[in-house]
Parts: sequence; C-alpha cells; structure tokens
Amino acid sequence: PLLLKSAPRNQRAARVHALLGQWNHFMLTSRPEPLIYTAWITELQRGLLADELGDELYKSLAAPNVALMTRILREQPGWCDDGGTRVTETCDDAIAQALDRALDGIAQQQGADPDKWQWGRAHLAVHRHPLFDGVPLLRDLASVRFPSDGGAQTLNRAQPSYRGPRPFDAVHGAGYRAVYDFADLDNSRFAIPLGQSGNMLSPWARNFVDRWQALRYIEISGTRAEAARTAIGTLTLAPPSR
Repeated sequence: PLLLKSAPRNQRAARVHALLGQWNHFMLTSRPEPLIYTAWITELQRGLLADELGDELYKSLAAPNVALMTRILREQPGWCDDGGTRVTETCDDAIAQALDRALDGIAQQQGADPDKWQWGRAHLAVHRHPLFDGVPLLRDLASVRFPSDGGAQTLNRAQPSYRGPRPFDAVHGAGYRAVYDFADLDNSRFAIPLGQSGNMLSPWARNFVDRWQALRYIEISGTRAEAARTAIGTLTLAPPSR
C-alpha cells in the first residue's frame, strides 16, 4: 500500500498500479503481480541503499528488508536521494524510478505486456544434486527445477536467492509437508518435493514433483504388514561389506 500511494508517472506504471491494487497477495506462479512486487521492492532497496553503502556492502544484504524500507520512506526521507546525481530526489522519485527499473528488467525477460508476465517463469524451485551440481555435463540431468508458488513471506515458503542471473529462483523452503489428523492418524497427509529415491535414473526419483507443486498429498495408513502387502518393493539400507 505504501508504494501504491506514490502516483504512477507513465501509462505502463498506471497499468501496474491497477494490477497491484486488485492483487490478493497470493504468490501464484500464473500471476504477474508477485513478480512485479518482488522486482519493485528489490530495485527500491537498491535505490535507497546502494549509493550510501557502496556496491560491496550492499551486495551482502541480498534479500529486500521491507521493514527497513518502510521506516526510511516514513521517517528518513534523506535516504531517498541518489547521491550519484546532481538533483535531490524525493521518496516518490525513488519509488517511481525503482518501478521503472523493475519493469524494464521483467520486460527484457518476458516481453512488454504485463498481463502475460508470470511469477513462475522467474521463480523456479531449484533442487541441486549434492554431488553432480558441480559437474557441467551432469548438472542439468541431476538437478531439478520447476515453477513454484510462494515467496519469502508466505506459509508455502519459497525464498528467492536475490543473487546471480536468476535472482528470484527459490533456494530455500520446506523439504517435507505434513497435515496430521490427531483424531484419526491414518487420515494424515504427507508430501516431499522430489521422490523417494536418490538415484537420478530411478522412476521414483521425481515422482512427487507434480503433487508438491499442486499442494497435493498422500496418505500413509495401516500397519507395517498391511503396507508390505501393497508395496511395490522394499528398499534395504545396509553398511558396506568389509
């Protein structure tokens, strides 16, 4: 709301203001608003702090600090001035310029029409293979990337890195989800993001990806003997022989 109080200064900005004004704040892969918002606050923090802190110190901040930016805009407007220019910028100037930079960056990646922008194209959940991610020929085969709902402040956490050529890719989030029914534990639901196998060639290495993306779960019910009767196999972990 604080950003939208600053009047849009061009037609593109007005269109984006209208989108964000109607946004329900859900960070959905199919929507443009999460991408616009995240890019805007990222560029706003850059505009407020980078000239004061210097490039090296600013880079160490990485994630946008919304509480800090809110305090600057409300209580410390001197930080809104860009020390690299001869004019004195107001906080409205800083907000408008940050939006222009954010929209330019998105347009370079996803085209000029904001209605066609999607959070999921910029926000992939990145699951790097612990061994093969550093091997160029095996990295793409072994690691898993897929569009992810959520963000840094959502219950369905998917924290962007805010670094590198794809700063909004998610690099931190839940590795396990569970909904427990204490009245009937057999009715509890579970999900993991990839699969049950660590072998990247196994059909069970990524068989939970679709469920994870769609917030669907499986049930694990019954006794050990009942589970064994319907299991497709048994995985045995044993120490190496000497």
